[in-house]
Amino acid sequence: MQSFRSEESSFSTASQALAKLPWYRRHLGTDMLVAAYLWLLACVIYLGYSIYELSKDWYSAKQWCDVVSSAFFVYGCVVLCQSSYTSYLLRLAEQIKRPPTPLTFCEEWYSSNLLLKTTQLFMMGTIPFMLEGFFMILAEPTGFKGYGLLLGLTSLLPLLCFWTYTAKDENLRLNGGGGSSYVWDWMLKHGVCGWRPAAKLKRHIGKDGHLALWIMAALAGSLITLITIAIPVCPLLQLDSLCPETGFLLFLWFVGALLSVGMALMVYATYPENFNSSLFFDGAPPEPMEEEEEEEEEEIL
Repeated sequence: MQSFRSEESSFSTASQALAKLPWYRRHLGTDMLVAAYLWLLACVIYLGYSIYELSKDWYSAKQWCDVVSSAFFVYGCVVLCQSSYTSYLLRLAEQIKRPPTPLTFCEEWYSSNLLLKTTQLFMMGTIPFMLEGFFMILAEPTGFKGYGLLLGLTSLLPLLCFWTYTAKDENLRLNGGGGSSYVWDWMLKHGVCGWRPAAKLKRHIGKDGHLALWIMAALAGSLITLITIAIPVCPLLQLDSLCPETGFLLFLWFVGALLSVGMALMVYATYPENFNSSLFFDGAPPEPMEEEEEEEEEEIL
């Protein structure tokens, strides 16, 4: 595995280099792209299921919430895919090295970069899911499913808020364009990292964005583990009030597995040495030539 030699390579040069690749290498040639498309695939599958369930009862407020929320997540994953292409990442790296420009409120909190837009769309997608939880509680006040959904989303919301905050333009510019490190700085200030093993964690959680991805990966892994346990245990113990139907659990396991694998790949791909690399293809995409190399080649020709 190799990487681009410089993040300062021009956007146009990177595009020319990537355009020479076969279509599958352009769209799936890096681990970050594979991760993003796995997320998109999982969300599209779940949206299809939501629409199918809605077709059984077009007047179901709960199912409408499910469909709307799923649509937000699909849109968010589309934007995530756009933000995962090497050409965009190079352009973003150049952008945050330039002096900051005044941003409108919408740009500051939504549209200054595609990663920020992705996180905000995911945030919007949780709101209908929370409403769905309320409708489930109203329909079955003594059941656990609605309360469980609300509890899970309430626990996830602070993490999404944190991820969104780290994606703001001003935070991406910190640490020389490496991103914010508020949590690590707090740990240093309070002596949490004074012992040797903890100091080695800086590589993994030194940047807030990387820390958020690690937490989400851990949550995704925990969720898929719980579903795996629930598939045989719920029918055996007849926990109908606590568990969904076995068929739906199997469906959730499949969708969750796609998300978990994508999450693990995304964490792996965010390490600097893994930029523009792939676990699935030999070698790396052709490196874009820097401007001086281009001029030399033109002179030779």
